[in-house]
Amino acid sequence: MIDEKVDRKKSIGGSDIGIILGYSHFKTAEQLFLEKCGFVESDFKTNKYIEYGNMMEPIIVSLFEEEFDVKILQPGVIYGEKEYYTANVDGIVIDKKNRQKYILEIKTASLFSYERNFNQNKIGVPINYYYQVLWYQFITGINSIPAKLIVYLNSDEGEYHIYDIHYDHKRIASILPTIDKFWEAVKNKDWNIFKNQIRV
Repeated sequence: MIDEKVDRKKSIGGSDIGIILGYSHFKTAEQLFLEKCGFVESDFKTNKYIEYGNMMEPIIVSLFEEEFDVKILQPGVIYGEKEYYTANVDGIVIDKKNRQKYILEIKTASLFSYERNFNQNKIGVPINYYYQVLWYQFITGINSIPAKLIVYLNSDEGEYHIYDIHYDHKRIASILPTIDKFWEAVKNKDWNIFKNQIRV
């Protein structure tokens, strides 16, 4: 099912996965739990880099469509097999030649951030981004072709880098019990349900 908006307190989306699994440098699973339960307000604050990313996203979509001769759909929120599984993808890419589909995730970064966080592991992208894209592939079922994660650098040169994210159903299967246990804790407003959960 597709919807334009979703209450983030009532679902688990792609950006939550890395936090739940303990891979976020900015938020802990317990902080996310408190926000989902409504015990605290989200500590999210916008900044010039986030504003820049929001401004650049439609431009990057247009450039990607033109360069690779594809059509990019932005369908809004997609629900998975459970009511709290959601994905808000940046784009579903349709190849105009063969009609094949794949997921597109867009990130922006400064050169310093890019050099510090990318190409530091075998995957090439930060592990929380990796799980975010895997989640989108899982929820949408669009996973037979590798997803593309494009990183657009905040520079005058318009430099960007593209990474292939190959779907791994075994890895997804391995994290689902952790995701479900986290949601059980949220539903019951009881952190003790999750706090000793073994992370992947």
